[in-house]
Amino acid sequence: MKKSLYRFISLFLAFASSATTLSAKEYTFRGRVTADGKGVNGVVVTNGLAFCQTDVQGRWSLPTDTCISKFVYISTPSDYCLPKEKSIASFYVASSYLANNGGKYDFTLEKRKQMNSEFYFIPISDPQVKNKKHVELWNTQTIPDLLATSKELSKTHEVVTMALGDIVWDNMTLFDDYRESMNLLPVTAFQCIGNHDFDLRYQALNNMPYGSPVYGEMHYNRYFGPTDYSFNIAGVHVVTMKNINYMANKEYREQITEAQMEWLRRDLSYVAKGSTVILNMHAAAWNTQETEGNVLNAEELAEVLKGYKVHVFSGHTHFFQNNQPTANIYEHNIGAACGTWWRSDVNRCGAPNGYMIVKASADTLTWKYKPTGDSADKQMKLYGVGEFYSQPFYLVANVWNCDNETTVEWFEDGVYRGKMERFTDNDESYLASLANRDKTCLTSHLFRARPLYTTKEVKVVVKNRFGEIFTETIVPDRAYRKVLDEAKPPHIIAHRGYWKAPGCVQNSIAALKAAAEAGIYGCELDVQATADGEIIVNHDPHLGGLPIATSNYSQLAKTRLGNGEPVPTLFMYLDEAKKHPEMKIILEIKDQKTDSANAYISRKVVEAVRTRKMEHQVDYISFSPFVCDNILKLDSVAYVAYVGGKMTPEEAHKRGYKCIDYSMLVFLRHPDWISKAHSLGLDVNIWTPDTEEQMRMTRILRPDFITTDNPI
Repeated sequence: MKKSLYRFISLFLAFASSATTLSAKEYTFRGRVTADGKGVNGVVVTNGLAFCQTDVQGRWSLPTDTCISKFVYISTPSDYCLPKEKSIASFYVASSYLANNGGKYDFTLEKRKQMNSEFYFIPISDPQVKNKKHVELWNTQTIPDLLATSKELSKTHEVVTMALGDIVWDNMTLFDDYRESMNLLPVTAFQCIGNHDFDLRYQALNNMPYGSPVYGEMHYNRYFGPTDYSFNIAGVHVVTMKNINYMANKEYREQITEAQMEWLRRDLSYVAKGSTVILNMHAAAWNTQETEGNVLNAEELAEVLKGYKVHVFSGHTHFFQNNQPTANIYEHNIGAACGTWWRSDVNRCGAPNGYMIVKASADTLTWKYKPTGDSADKQMKLYGVGEFYSQPFYLVANVWNCDNETTVEWFEDGVYRGKMERFTDNDESYLASLANRDKTCLTSHLFRARPLYTTKEVKVVVKNRFGEIFTETIVPDRAYRKVLDEAKPPHIIAHRGYWKAPGCVQNSIAALKAAAEAGIYGCELDVQATADGEIIVNHDPHLGGLPIATSNYSQLAKTRLGNGEPVPTLFMYLDEAKKHPEMKIILEIKDQKTDSANAYISRKVVEAVRTRKMEHQVDYISFSPFVCDNILKLDSVAYVAYVGGKMTPEEAHKRGYKCIDYSMLVFLRHPDWISKAHSLGLDVNIWTPDTEEQMRMTRILRPDFITTDNPI
């Protein structure tokens, strides 16, 4: 342990001493690679620019410009143990250390007692700790899970981890905490640099002036060594590369520079064509969702990788997406360990916080995503009917690790129903974790099916490309059952009266009477103003082919309703409604399109209610904020609800309204508005669910009132 600590401190001090080096410093560094005191032949040695292989005596030699190449390092062969200090991979020496110590360094390897035919590889995307609170979450959630997993896996095979970048969140001091936590694990831990692992003050080394003593990667380098490197294990060639071209102050491009691309070509030149290659990078290259974050020169990268069987592991996006851009490349853009930056237990796509478990050999890779705190067999999340608000009548499965060979099938009460329909949407768990649900992230690993509302149980069966089967069952209407148990029933309002009763039509006196006789809580009506100032009960702006606003009442009165009644005036309607004081009257004032017309109809309606002393029985609603505000000017204690769906609860409350009265579609887009409204003391009405499915969905939303055409 003392030796490891001494070496780390010496490397750190060697780096610090390079801060005085501002001019070109070119050396020829040399040394040996040995095992058991003997030279190891054929080991690839690089300084990030030049390459060589050791000779039969293990000797290596590299011309090195220390202003460009900050390390000399080896690509450990498969038949040797991966060098590490505690758990952190250590396969490099700082070029500044070499320059200050005679230019010579010997790498010491340990021969494996037996060759690995397989190993476990655990890519971990975006720990992204910003402060000590995040470190605590990492140490109490992710690390115990990784410890349990790596202990179990290491019983059979060696375990290698790879942090895929954004180890920290612009806070370089927390690299210490990360190292300390990884040293608890029985693994060899490698790292990749992400955009948040750069010092904000500086550009990447390749963008800084030649010879600059400071640069963006310098802290990462001091803790973890080079950013572009490779190693070999169980016949698999593993490469890690920086693909963030950093410009300072959080400005960067997802890009592999031409010099790096050439380094990769040279590195792969020592690997036989047809070999399995794992490439680790921070940013994805071939995502089909949010493509603006892809590596800019992905096509060139694909060309370099031709001839190899390549699996690319990346992070950066905080969502899960599998891509197969070419026949030889499979890209895994995996969910982040921190999910949505430690704010919740899900990523932006709804995949849980977690990491990947890969079983790798020279011939094959198999993989499974491991949710933090849950079983590795947890490979989906099911949403019952009414729980995924944008799909209100569907059962939804989020199968985050799916690809084009995954099948997702369902059974309804034991009867096979076939494949679920794949679709693209925003995951509900992610949206529910946000203060603002407008921060969307479309994901394509969603599947849906529409069970009957009488269905007792649905079983979902997922089969991955390896033939593994994962099954979950759900009571599809569990959300509806829960609301029946927990919430009092909402009040029902007959939309334009109980007009489906015999002898009734919409907005008729007969429909008003029928609603009262049926014992319905409330009856809604619509009013319009005629050209000569009469207020009549009618929904549409036209009646009998005449525009109401420019026609006199005498002209309109010739029209009869569908049940033979005359078109009622507001006075006629209120006179009948007063006979039923136990029933609320929900009076909608239709928008008259001009402020003067809206002011007139508002005043006439309030006067009509007041002269009949019906203020306690009548509530006012309107799509027009002008009308709503004017009602409150005329009667400051009136119960006013805005119907337009364009105000947040906070805005409606600020204007003095008592209720937000929106369509079901509005609340499905903004389900959080209901709880926000209630917290502000506002009531909530939802219109107009009519089918059994719609009524169940509306009940799940937990409004105070439901306005419907089917009030019975």
